[in-house]
Amino acid sequence: MNNIVVTILGLAQFFLLQSAFATPTSNLEHSSLPTHATHSEAEPPTEKLQLAYRDIRQNRSDDLALIDQQRLADALRSPSLTEIQQGALLRVGQQGPAVKEVKTLLKRLGYPVLLNEHFDRETLNFIGQFQEKHQLVQAQSHYWGIVGPETLDKLKKTASLGLYNARMGVALVNYSRSHVIGTERYCYRFVADAIHSVTEPFLEGYHAYMAADYLAKNRHFQEIFPSLDHLEKLPAGAIVVWGKGHSRSGHISIADGQGNEISDHIRPQMLSHYGGASYRVFLPVETQNTL
Repeated sequence: MNNIVVTILGLAQFFLLQSAFATPTSNLEHSSLPTHATHSEAEPPTEKLQLAYRDIRQNRSDDLALIDQQRLADALRSPSLTEIQQGALLRVGQQGPAVKEVKTLLKRLGYPVLLNEHFDRETLNFIGQFQEKHQLVQAQSHYWGIVGPETLDKLKKTASLGLYNARMGVALVNYSRSHVIGTERYCYRFVADAIHSVTEPFLEGYHAYMAADYLAKNRHFQEIFPSLDHLEKLPAGAIVVWGKGHSRSGHISIADGQGNEISDHIRPQMLSHYGGASYRVFLPVETQNTL
């Protein structure tokens, strides 16, 4: 009897424990609400993030490209003449109206520049040559070929008193051409006669190379510094003087404005001299009396 009672009590405890630890049935199992979206119904969060990151990177890349383009444009934009007078610098690679204005000043002084808005290396060299001539900068200076306030001011003042005198240039060409005799021994005499036909007599000496120093000091002429390949493009009346070198006299001639030179003979513009010396070029210019 006792054994039966114990057995019944044990079974009762077992069912009570099983009931206590049983997982309750959720009311949501029979709910009409959907549980969660399937892969076909929505993109995984990781893929959305990847797309977002890609868009951000692309937008940032585009922004940086625009910034770089703006910086490049700012760097290439030339300062105005007013800004240069206030301390800004005009240098090679820049472009804008101020470049053309500076080139116009160079053109008036006889430098064979192309009148556009691009500050190229040719312009750099002409500016540097002008600076050296007027002792503005040294050849090895960091500012050689750069237009600052001092260089701009000197360009303006020199150009205003040194405008190319086309009338005088044509007169020199006409006189020299009408007196050509076809020899190649009397270049200095014939060029000197042509020059003295439009100025007071000032050239002296017996050899052509001697004319350079006299021309450099005369108010009717302005020394310019064209490159060798521009000698054929010199305007009418420009005087080209070749140094002595290993020769006896050097050489002197008058440019006719069409790529030829005139002295006691006419021939294509000389681009080298057998004496091996360099050349100097002098442009007929307006003076206070002719302005």
